[in-house]
Amino acid sequence: MNFTPTHTPVCRKRTVVSKRGVAVSGPTKRRGMADSLESTPLPSPEDRLAKLHPSKELLEYYQKKMAECEAENEDLLKKLELYKEACEGQHK
Repeated sequence: MNFTPTHTPVCRKRTVVSKRGVAVSGPTKRRGMADSLESTPLPSPEDRLAKLHPSKELLEYYQKKMAECEAENEDLLKKLELYKEACEGQHK
């Protein structure tokens, strides 16, 4: 007697019954979902973000960050000017 099963659970494809009552296998279901996503494209992230109104706290946070960056930039420019003067002094 041969007790080896002809179909193991590993070799079976999972079948999903759609709302329309049609059995759909896994890859076909994914393909259908991908097709529906392609047919109704989402707006780009930039477009979606452009429609949002920033909060007061967020505006204050970024204003503070910009001020910090500008101060850091000024400090770096001063250091560069000092290095430039030091290099010019060494070459004379």
